[in-house]
Amino acid sequence: MRQRREDVNFHDIVAAANPKPFLRFGCELIDEMIRQLIESHNDTSQAEHERFSQADVKIQLAMTKTARDLTWRRCGR
Repeated sequence: MRQRREDVNFHDIVAAANPKPFLRFGCELIDEMIRQLIESHNDTSQAEHERFSQADVKIQLAMTKTARDLTWRRCGR
């Protein structure tokens, strides 16, 4: 659960710092899904948490790459 809370903190920071509305929305959406998972205190198995974590990392990397690519294009590089 501690990792999930850190994921939420990461998404809060990324969303707040992102000037692109669509990417900000994506961060906020993922953030809310993680919050729901954390706060529901359901019987989610460790394996499911790990699968979610792996998918979350892929999404974070894709969003970071997209933001970086857009920044490079805007700078003419």
